[in-house]
Amino acid sequence: MIRGIYAYHVYTLGYCDIAYSFLIDNYGTPFEGRWGSEWNPIIGAHTLNHNSNTTGIAVLGTFSSVLPSDATLTTLQDLIRWKFKLHGVNPFTEDSAHIFGHRDLYPTECPGQAFYDYLPYTRDYVKAYW
Repeated sequence: MIRGIYAYHVYTLGYCDIAYSFLIDNYGTPFEGRWGSEWNPIIGAHTLNHNSNTTGIAVLGTFSSVLPSDATLTTLQDLIRWKFKLHGVNPFTEDSAHIFGHRDLYPTECPGQAFYDYLPYTRDYVKAYW
């Protein structure tokens, strides 16, 4: 599946790599997307004009009316916590836009309404286990 996403992003869209820093499947397995994302603050191609100093994480699936699995949500939240600590991002600042959905910056339904409605809980989790 990841190789298919790579092929689409590189050979169809013309990107140099997968647009997202990380991808997470329904079993909670994280995959490095764009090469170098694990330890470095790379520039992705996940959201037009908003790719610098960000980590784009794609949760694979459609989440209009259902949430990702618990395993996926836990991996997502732990990955965000780790990247925040690694790069010195403070989740306690008044700027709650440290964690946002694709639709906050680009006209799309992504990440789906059910998942989008869950993002405040993701912010709370990151703060609680900081």
